[in-house]
Amino acid sequence: MFNFEEELKKLPRKPGVYIMRDDKDVILYVGKAINLHNRVRSYFRENIGRGPAIDQMVSLIARFEYIVTDSELEALVLENNLIKENSPKYNTLLKDDKTYPYIKVTVGEDYPRILFSRTMKKDKSRYFGPYTSAAAVKDTIELLNKLYQLRTCNRVLPRDTGLERPCLNYHIKQCLAPCQGYVSKEEYRQQVAGALEFLNGNYSPILKDLEEKMNRVIAILPKIQGKKGILHMESVATESNTFEEELEQEEVTAENWNGGYDEDGNYTGDGEYDEDGNYVGAKPKTALEEAIENWNGGYDEEGDYTGAGEYDESGNYVGPKPTQESLDAASDESGDGSGDESSADDQSSETSEDGESDSSYDDGNSDDSDGYGDYTEDNSDYQGDDSEGY
Repeated sequence: MFNFEEELKKLPRKPGVYIMRDDKDVILYVGKAINLHNRVRSYFRENIGRGPAIDQMVSLIARFEYIVTDSELEALVLENNLIKENSPKYNTLLKDDKTYPYIKVTVGEDYPRILFSRTMKKDKSRYFGPYTSAAAVKDTIELLNKLYQLRTCNRVLPRDTGLERPCLNYHIKQCLAPCQGYVSKEEYRQQVAGALEFLNGNYSPILKDLEEKMNRVIAILPKIQGKKGILHMESVATESNTFEEELEQEEVTAENWNGGYDEDGNYTGDGEYDEDGNYVGAKPKTALEEAIENWNGGYDEEGDYTGAGEYDESGNYVGPKPTQESLDAASDESGDGSGDESSADDQSSETSEDGESDSSYDDGNSDDSDGYGDYTEDNSDYQGDDSEGY
Protein backbone atom coordinates (compact mmCIF):
# COMPACT_ATOMS: atom_id res chain seq x y z
CA MET A 1 0.00 0.00 0.00
CA PHE A 2 1.42 3.37 -1.06
CA ASN A 3 1.78 5.64 1.98
CA PHE A 4 1.44 9.22 0.70
CA GLU A 5 2.40 10.85 3.99
CA GLU A 6 5.65 8.92 4.30
CA GLU A 7 6.55 9.29 0.62
CA LEU A 8 5.96 13.03 0.68
CA LYS A 9 8.42 13.36 3.53
CA LYS A 10 11.08 11.63 1.45
CA LEU A 11 10.89 14.09 -1.43
CA PRO A 12 14.25 15.88 -1.98
CA ARG A 13 14.59 19.63 -2.32
CA LYS A 14 16.22 19.30 -5.73
CA PRO A 15 15.18 19.80 -9.37
CA GLY A 16 13.64 16.87 -11.18
CA VAL A 17 10.60 15.30 -12.83
CA TYR A 18 7.59 13.71 -11.07
CA ILE A 19 5.18 11.14 -12.51
CA MET A 20 1.61 10.59 -11.28
CA ARG A 21 0.03 7.12 -11.80
CA ASP A 22 -3.45 5.66 -11.20
CA ASP A 23 -4.39 2.31 -9.68
CA LYS A 24 -3.75 0.58 -13.02
CA ASP A 25 -0.23 2.05 -13.17
CA VAL A 26 -1.18 4.28 -16.11
CA ILE A 27 0.63 7.60 -16.20
CA LEU A 28 -1.79 10.43 -15.55
CA TYR A 29 0.57 13.37 -15.51
CA VAL A 30 4.25 14.26 -15.93
CA GLY A 31 5.64 17.50 -14.49
CA LYS A 32 8.93 19.19 -13.72
CA ALA A 33 10.01 21.08 -10.63
CA ILE A 34 12.88 23.19 -9.38
CA ASN A 35 12.13 21.88 -5.90
CA LEU A 36 10.43 18.46 -5.93
CA HIS A 37 9.61 18.61 -2.23
CA ASN A 38 7.51 21.75 -2.51
CA ARG A 39 5.98 21.07 -5.92
CA VAL A 40 4.67 17.52 -5.36
CA ARG A 41 3.35 18.28 -1.87
CA SER A 42 1.25 21.14 -3.33
CA TYR A 43 -1.01 18.60 -5.10
CA PHE A 44 -2.12 17.07 -1.81
CA ARG A 45 -3.06 20.21 0.06
CA GLU A 46 -6.71 21.06 0.55
CA ASN A 47 -8.65 24.07 -0.74
CA ILE A 48 -5.92 25.86 -2.71
CA GLY A 49 -8.03 26.63 -5.81
CA ARG A 50 -6.38 24.27 -8.28
CA GLY A 51 -9.41 23.92 -10.52
CA PRO A 52 -11.74 20.97 -11.23
CA ALA A 53 -9.47 19.23 -13.76
CA ILE A 54 -6.53 19.01 -11.34
CA ASP A 55 -8.82 18.05 -8.46
CA GLN A 56 -10.15 15.18 -10.57
CA MET A 57 -6.63 14.06 -11.46
CA VAL A 58 -5.52 14.15 -7.82
CA SER A 59 -8.50 11.96 -6.86
CA LEU A 60 -7.23 9.32 -9.32
CA ILE A 61 -3.61 9.27 -8.14
CA ALA A 62 -2.70 5.93 -6.60
CA ARG A 63 1.02 6.60 -6.35
CA PHE A 64 3.76 8.88 -7.63
CA GLU A 65 7.42 8.56 -8.47
CA TYR A 66 10.15 11.07 -9.20
CA ILE A 67 13.49 11.38 -10.98
CA VAL A 68 16.12 13.78 -9.62
CA THR A 69 18.15 15.74 -12.19
CA ASP A 70 21.32 17.82 -11.92
CA SER A 71 19.68 20.99 -13.19
CA GLU A 72 16.42 22.61 -14.25
CA LEU A 73 17.52 22.25 -17.85
CA GLU A 74 17.79 18.49 -17.57
CA ALA A 75 14.36 18.39 -15.93
CA LEU A 76 12.93 20.42 -18.80
CA VAL A 77 14.31 18.02 -21.42
CA LEU A 78 13.33 14.90 -19.50
CA GLU A 79 9.77 16.12 -18.98
CA ASN A 80 9.43 16.83 -22.70
CA ASN A 81 10.68 13.37 -23.65
CA LEU A 82 8.43 11.55 -21.16
CA ILE A 83 5.33 13.46 -22.30
CA LYS A 84 5.98 12.66 -25.95
CA GLU A 85 6.65 9.01 -25.14
CA ASN A 86 3.62 8.38 -22.90
CA SER A 87 1.07 11.08 -23.89
CA PRO A 88 -0.44 11.42 -20.38
CA LYS A 89 -4.14 12.26 -20.25
CA TYR A 90 -3.78 15.37 -18.10
CA ASN A 91 -0.83 16.90 -19.92
CA THR A 92 -2.13 19.43 -22.44
CA LEU A 93 1.20 20.82 -23.71
CA LEU A 94 4.12 19.18 -25.53
CA LYS A 95 1.99 16.28 -26.79
CA ASP A 96 2.42 17.31 -30.43
CA ASP A 97 5.55 16.95 -32.54
CA LYS A 98 6.90 20.30 -31.37
CA THR A 99 9.53 20.56 -28.71
CA TYR A 100 11.36 23.27 -26.82
CA PRO A 101 13.46 25.43 -29.15
CA TYR A 102 17.23 25.62 -29.31
CA ILE A 103 19.68 28.17 -30.65
CA LYS A 104 21.88 26.44 -33.20
CA VAL A 105 25.28 27.83 -34.25
CA THR A 106 26.59 26.07 -37.37
CA VAL A 107 30.27 26.15 -36.33
CA GLY A 108 30.97 23.33 -38.81
CA GLU A 109 30.47 25.75 -41.72
CA ASP A 110 33.21 28.02 -43.05
CA TYR A 111 30.96 31.01 -42.38
CA PRO A 112 28.68 29.95 -39.48
CA ARG A 113 25.09 31.10 -38.97
CA ILE A 114 22.84 31.34 -35.92
CA LEU A 115 19.60 29.43 -36.46
CA PHE A 116 16.36 28.52 -34.70
CA SER A 117 15.99 24.76 -34.18
CA ARG A 118 13.42 22.46 -32.61
CA THR A 119 15.71 19.44 -32.54
CA MET A 120 19.21 18.74 -31.34
CA LYS A 121 21.11 16.63 -33.86
CA LYS A 122 24.48 14.98 -33.65
CA ASP A 123 26.19 17.22 -36.15
CA LYS A 124 29.06 19.68 -36.00
CA SER A 125 26.86 22.52 -34.74
CA ARG A 126 26.69 23.91 -31.23
CA TYR A 127 23.31 24.02 -29.51
CA PHE A 128 22.13 26.29 -26.71
CA GLY A 129 18.92 25.55 -24.83
CA PRO A 130 16.31 24.29 -24.70
CA TYR A 131 14.32 27.42 -23.95
CA THR A 132 10.68 27.72 -22.94
CA SER A 133 9.85 30.73 -25.14
CA ALA A 134 10.17 30.46 -28.92
CA ALA A 135 9.60 34.21 -29.26
CA ALA A 136 12.49 34.99 -26.92
CA VAL A 137 14.76 32.66 -28.91
CA LYS A 138 13.88 34.40 -32.18
CA ASP A 139 14.46 37.83 -30.61
CA THR A 140 17.85 36.70 -29.30
CA ILE A 141 18.92 35.39 -32.71
CA GLU A 142 17.86 38.63 -34.37
CA LEU A 143 19.81 40.65 -31.79
CA LEU A 144 22.96 38.57 -32.23
CA ASN A 145 22.83 38.86 -36.01
CA LYS A 146 22.58 42.65 -35.70
CA LEU A 147 25.30 43.00 -33.07
CA TYR A 148 27.83 40.77 -34.81
CA GLN A 149 26.69 41.30 -38.44
CA LEU A 150 26.36 37.60 -39.22
CA ARG A 151 24.81 36.20 -42.36
CA THR A 152 21.26 34.81 -42.40
CA CYS A 153 21.18 33.45 -45.96
CA ASN A 154 21.24 29.81 -47.07
CA ARG A 155 24.06 30.19 -49.58
CA VAL A 156 26.78 27.56 -49.52
CA LEU A 157 29.99 29.45 -48.87
CA PRO A 158 32.64 29.77 -50.15
CA ARG A 159 31.27 27.89 -53.16
CA ASP A 160 28.62 30.52 -53.98
CA THR A 161 30.81 33.56 -53.32
CA GLY A 162 30.09 36.34 -55.80
CA LEU A 163 27.36 34.50 -57.71
CA GLU A 164 24.62 36.91 -56.60
CA ARG A 165 24.40 40.46 -55.36
CA PRO A 166 24.66 41.09 -51.61
CA CYS A 167 21.32 41.11 -49.82
CA LEU A 168 19.61 44.03 -48.10
CA ASN A 169 21.23 43.20 -44.75
CA TYR A 170 24.62 44.21 -46.15
CA HIS A 171 23.32 47.58 -47.35
CA ILE A 172 21.77 48.37 -43.97
CA LYS A 173 25.00 47.28 -42.25
CA GLN A 174 23.59 44.18 -40.59
CA CYS A 175 25.80 41.69 -42.46
CA LEU A 176 29.49 41.65 -43.42
CA ALA A 177 28.61 40.06 -46.80
CA PRO A 178 30.92 37.02 -46.79
CA CYS A 179 28.94 35.99 -49.89
CA GLN A 180 30.86 38.70 -51.77
CA GLY A 181 34.24 38.04 -50.17
CA TYR A 182 34.13 41.39 -48.34
CA VAL A 183 35.32 39.79 -45.10
CA SER A 184 37.96 37.14 -44.52
CA LYS A 185 37.18 33.82 -42.90
CA GLU A 186 39.29 34.73 -39.87
CA GLU A 187 37.56 38.08 -39.32
CA TYR A 188 34.15 36.48 -39.65
CA ARG A 189 35.13 33.76 -37.18
CA GLN A 190 36.02 36.45 -34.64
CA GLN A 191 32.47 37.80 -34.91
CA VAL A 192 31.07 34.29 -34.41
CA ALA A 193 33.31 33.82 -31.38
CA GLY A 194 31.83 36.98 -29.88
CA ALA A 195 28.31 35.64 -30.41
CA LEU A 196 29.26 32.34 -28.74
CA GLU A 197 30.65 34.24 -25.74
CA PHE A 198 27.34 36.07 -25.50
CA LEU A 199 25.36 32.81 -25.57
CA ASN A 200 27.65 31.39 -22.89
CA GLY A 201 26.66 34.27 -20.62
CA ASN A 202 29.77 36.43 -21.01
CA TYR A 203 28.28 39.85 -21.79
CA SER A 204 31.29 41.96 -20.76
CA PRO A 205 32.94 42.26 -24.23
CA ILE A 206 29.79 43.44 -26.02
CA LEU A 207 28.88 45.84 -23.20
CA LYS A 208 32.40 47.32 -23.28
CA ASP A 209 32.26 47.67 -27.07
CA LEU A 210 28.87 49.38 -26.99
CA GLU A 211 30.05 51.74 -24.26
CA GLU A 212 33.11 52.74 -26.32
CA LYS A 213 30.94 53.42 -29.37
CA MET A 214 28.55 55.46 -27.27
CA ASN A 215 31.42 57.58 -25.92
CA ARG A 216 32.75 58.19 -29.44
CA VAL A 217 29.31 59.28 -30.58
CA ILE A 218 28.98 61.64 -27.61
CA ALA A 219 32.37 63.17 -28.46
CA ILE A 220 31.42 63.84 -32.10
CA LEU A 221 27.79 64.83 -31.60
CA PRO A 222 28.28 68.50 -30.56
CA LYS A 223 30.18 69.23 -33.78
CA ILE A 224 27.18 68.45 -35.96
CA GLN A 225 24.38 69.15 -33.50
CA GLY A 226 23.27 72.30 -35.28
CA LYS A 227 23.20 70.54 -38.64
CA LYS A 228 21.42 67.27 -38.12
CA GLY A 229 21.29 66.85 -34.37
CA ILE A 230 17.66 65.83 -34.02
CA LEU A 231 17.68 63.37 -36.89
CA HIS A 232 20.90 61.78 -35.71
CA MET A 233 19.64 61.50 -32.14
CA GLU A 234 16.74 59.44 -33.45
CA SER A 235 19.12 57.12 -35.29
CA VAL A 236 21.26 56.70 -32.16
CA ALA A 237 18.35 54.97 -30.45
CA THR A 238 18.05 52.43 -33.25
CA GLU A 239 21.37 51.84 -34.99
CA SER A 240 24.44 52.97 -33.02
CA ASN A 241 26.87 51.45 -35.54
CA THR A 242 25.35 53.26 -38.52
CA PHE A 243 25.14 56.52 -36.58
CA GLU A 244 28.79 56.42 -35.62
CA GLU A 245 29.86 55.80 -39.20
CA GLU A 246 27.69 58.67 -40.44
CA LEU A 247 29.25 61.05 -37.95
CA GLU A 248 32.76 59.96 -38.87
CA GLN A 249 32.01 60.46 -42.54
CA GLU A 250 30.69 63.95 -41.88
CA GLU A 251 33.83 64.85 -39.97
CA VAL A 252 36.14 63.98 -42.89
CA THR A 253 35.67 66.15 -45.97
CA ALA A 254 37.72 66.86 -49.07
CA GLU A 255 38.95 70.05 -47.38
CA ASN A 256 40.22 68.56 -44.11
CA TRP A 257 41.27 65.11 -45.37
CA ASN A 258 44.97 64.70 -44.62
CA GLY A 259 45.65 61.53 -46.60
CA GLY A 260 47.34 61.02 -49.95
CA TYR A 261 50.14 58.70 -48.89
CA ASP A 262 50.40 55.00 -49.66
CA GLU A 263 51.16 52.30 -47.11
CA ASP A 264 54.91 52.72 -47.68
CA GLY A 265 54.81 56.45 -46.96
CA ASN A 266 55.04 57.64 -50.57
CA TYR A 267 52.78 60.50 -51.60
CA THR A 268 50.47 59.47 -54.43
CA GLY A 269 47.70 62.04 -54.04
CA ASP A 270 44.99 59.47 -53.45
CA GLY A 271 46.62 57.14 -50.92
CA GLU A 272 44.57 56.24 -47.88
CA TYR A 273 47.25 57.05 -45.26
CA ASP A 274 48.46 60.30 -43.77
CA GLU A 275 52.07 61.45 -43.54
CA ASP A 276 52.53 59.61 -40.23
CA GLY A 277 51.28 56.30 -41.64
CA ASN A 278 47.84 56.43 -40.00
CA TYR A 279 44.94 55.05 -42.02
CA VAL A 280 42.50 57.88 -42.83
CA GLY A 281 40.39 56.24 -45.55
CA ALA A 282 39.80 57.11 -49.17
CA LYS A 283 39.82 60.75 -50.26
CA PRO A 284 36.30 62.18 -49.85
CA LYS A 285 34.62 63.60 -52.92
CA THR A 286 34.16 67.33 -53.29
CA ALA A 287 30.72 68.85 -53.62
CA LEU A 288 31.34 69.34 -57.36
CA GLU A 289 32.39 65.72 -57.85
CA GLU A 290 29.27 64.50 -56.07
CA ALA A 291 27.05 66.84 -58.09
CA ILE A 292 28.55 65.65 -61.38
CA GLU A 293 28.21 62.03 -60.28
CA ASN A 294 24.53 62.54 -59.47
CA TRP A 295 23.88 64.50 -62.67
CA ASN A 296 22.47 62.11 -65.27
CA GLY A 297 22.45 64.43 -68.24
CA GLY A 298 24.78 64.68 -71.22
CA TYR A 299 22.26 64.10 -74.03
CA ASP A 300 21.01 66.72 -76.44
CA GLU A 301 17.39 67.33 -77.37
CA GLU A 302 17.57 64.74 -80.16
CA GLY A 303 18.79 62.05 -77.78
CA ASP A 304 22.44 62.07 -78.90
CA TYR A 305 25.09 61.93 -76.21
CA THR A 306 27.36 64.96 -76.30
CA GLY A 307 28.65 64.92 -72.75
CA ALA A 308 27.30 68.39 -72.06
CA GLY A 309 23.68 68.07 -73.17
CA GLU A 310 21.02 69.15 -70.74
CA TYR A 311 18.79 66.08 -71.12
CA ASP A 312 19.00 62.56 -69.71
CA GLU A 313 18.84 59.36 -71.71
CA SER A 314 15.02 59.35 -71.52
CA GLY A 315 14.74 62.88 -72.89
CA ASN A 316 13.96 64.55 -69.57
CA TYR A 317 15.45 67.99 -69.00
CA VAL A 318 17.96 67.83 -66.12
CA GLY A 319 19.76 71.13 -66.58
CA PRO A 320 23.35 71.93 -67.54
CA LYS A 321 26.31 69.98 -66.23
CA PRO A 322 27.19 71.24 -62.73
CA THR A 323 30.13 73.59 -62.41
CA GLN A 324 31.80 75.17 -59.43
CA GLU A 325 30.25 78.51 -60.39
CA SER A 326 26.74 77.05 -60.48
CA LEU A 327 27.25 75.39 -57.10
CA ASP A 328 28.54 78.65 -55.60
CA ALA A 329 25.60 80.54 -57.04
CA ALA A 330 23.12 78.01 -55.67
CA SER A 331 24.83 78.20 -52.29
CA ASP A 332 24.59 82.01 -52.30
CA GLU A 333 20.92 81.91 -53.18
CA SER A 334 20.13 79.44 -50.43
CA GLY A 335 22.13 81.54 -47.99
CA ASP A 336 20.39 84.81 -48.92
CA GLY A 337 16.92 83.25 -48.78
CA SER A 338 14.20 83.43 -51.41
CA GLY A 339 12.06 86.52 -51.67
CA ASP A 340 14.56 88.88 -49.93
CA GLU A 341 14.61 92.34 -51.41
CA SER A 342 17.98 93.83 -52.32
CA SER A 343 18.93 97.17 -50.88
CA ALA A 344 18.64 100.34 -52.92
CA ASP A 345 22.41 100.65 -53.06
CA ASP A 346 22.72 97.17 -54.55
CA GLN A 347 20.13 97.93 -57.18
CA SER A 348 21.79 101.16 -58.16
CA SER A 349 25.34 99.80 -58.50
CA GLU A 350 25.16 97.05 -61.11
CA THR A 351 28.25 96.80 -63.26
CA SER A 352 27.94 96.60 -67.03
CA GLU A 353 29.86 94.17 -69.19
CA ASP A 354 32.45 96.82 -70.20
CA GLY A 355 33.31 97.40 -66.53
CA GLU A 356 31.71 100.84 -66.26
CA SER A 357 29.16 101.64 -63.64
CA ASP A 358 25.66 101.72 -65.01
CA SER A 359 24.19 103.63 -62.10
CA SER A 360 21.02 105.60 -62.74
CA TYR A 361 19.10 108.07 -60.72
CA ASP A 362 15.34 108.35 -60.50
CA ASP A 363 13.22 110.89 -58.75
CA GLY A 364 11.84 108.16 -56.51
CA ASN A 365 8.46 108.08 -58.18
CA SER A 366 7.63 104.74 -59.74
CA ASP A 367 5.38 106.35 -62.28
CA ASP A 368 7.42 107.38 -65.34
CA SER A 369 4.62 109.67 -66.53
CA ASP A 370 5.36 112.31 -63.92
CA GLY A 371 7.16 114.52 -66.37
CA TYR A 372 10.64 114.06 -64.97
CA GLY A 373 13.31 112.31 -66.92
CA ASP A 374 15.95 109.83 -65.77
CA TYR A 375 19.36 111.27 -64.99
CA THR A 376 22.57 109.93 -63.54
CA GLU A 377 23.02 110.36 -59.84
CA ASP A 378 24.86 113.66 -60.22
CA ASN A 379 22.20 114.93 -62.73
CA SER A 380 24.90 115.54 -65.34
CA ASP A 381 24.01 112.98 -67.99
CA TYR A 382 20.59 112.34 -69.43
CA GLN A 383 19.85 108.57 -69.32
CA GLY A 384 16.30 108.14 -70.40
CA ASP A 385 13.24 109.70 -71.86
CA ASP A 386 9.66 109.38 -70.81
CA SER A 387 6.63 111.14 -72.12
CA GLU A 388 7.69 114.63 -71.07
CA GLY A 389 11.21 114.15 -69.76
CA TYR A 390 13.95 116.81 -69.99
